[in-house]
Amino acid sequence: MDKDNECVCNLMPEVLEFIEEFGLDETIFGYRAIDDWRVVDRLRKDGVTIRVAKKIKRFMKEARENPESQRPARKKPARLRARAAAP
Repeated sequence: MDKDNECVCNLMPEVLEFIEEFGLDETIFGYRAIDDWRVVDRLRKDGVTIRVAKKIKRFMKEARENPESQRPARKKPARLRARAAAP
């Protein structure tokens, strides 16, 4: 098995460990990693491309190097921010 295929095959356990470590929901992980809330589900069912797997691994590596960047944002939803900004 070459290095790229190994990257994709071993990714799901790594992702689940990361999600638990950072206390993220699977959809939030997907948004933050590659701007796709369904990526964990796709990884579980069909797998992902090598390119997507590399992006996910890079995201997890960078997040572990700077854990403060992964704290949940405390923002109001956009619709509530828009109402507050209206005159």
